[in-house]
Amino acid sequence: MRIKDYFNAGILFKRLYKIRNECSEILNIYQRTYPDCLYRASDDRFDFKAKTPRMDREPRDTEYDIHEVLNDAFNEIFGWNVRSEGVFTSSSFQYISSFGDNKYVIFPTNGFKYVYNKTGNDNIYPFIRNVSSMAGTFSDEEIINGLKRLIKHEYTDKNLKNVIKESSYVEVVIKCNKYYALYVDQNNLQFLANFLETM
Repeated sequence: MRIKDYFNAGILFKRLYKIRNECSEILNIYQRTYPDCLYRASDDRFDFKAKTPRMDREPRDTEYDIHEVLNDAFNEIFGWNVRSEGVFTSSSFQYISSFGDNKYVIFPTNGFKYVYNKTGNDNIYPFIRNVSSMAGTFSDEEIINGLKRLIKHEYTDKNLKNVIKESSYVEVVIKCNKYYALYVDQNNLQFLANFLETM
C-alpha cells in the first residue's frame, strides 16, 4: 500500500467512525448485506460528503401533475411525499449507472424512512397510460382510488435488508434529514468492508 493510500484510509476511517452513531441503523443493515449496499449515482465527483435531500424534488421524466397525484397517493399510504422528498437509490450498479458516472454508497442518518416496489414490476406508469388513453371514461376520484390500490399492492416500507440483499434492480426511495455519500472504488469498498467487520 502506498503512503497516499495509508493517508486516505486514515481519513476514511475517521469519517466512518464519526458517522457510526448517526447512521447506526443503516450500518447495522450493511453489516448483514455487504457487499450489497444502497447506491446512488451522480455526475458530481467527491470522495465523501454529507448531503441534505431536497424536499421539493422536480420530476425527471414525469409530468408535474402526475408527480403531484403520485405524491398525494404515496403520502396518504406511507405518510410522506415519496416523489418530491425521496432520495432514489438501488443496490444495483447497473441500474444506477444511467443516473450518473460516479457511484456512491449511501448512509442515511437514523430515523430514515423508505419505500420500494416489492413486486419488481412498476405498474404505475402503465396504469396512467391506460387511463389516459381512455380519457373521460373514469372520474378523477376513480383514477386516484385505483392508483392508491395499486400502490398499496405493489409498494412496502418493510424488510429493507432483504431488498438490498435479494432485489438488485429495485429502486429504494429514502426519506432522511441528511445522508452521507462514499465514492465507490476498490480501496473505499475494501475499507468499508473492514470497518463493518470491526463494528
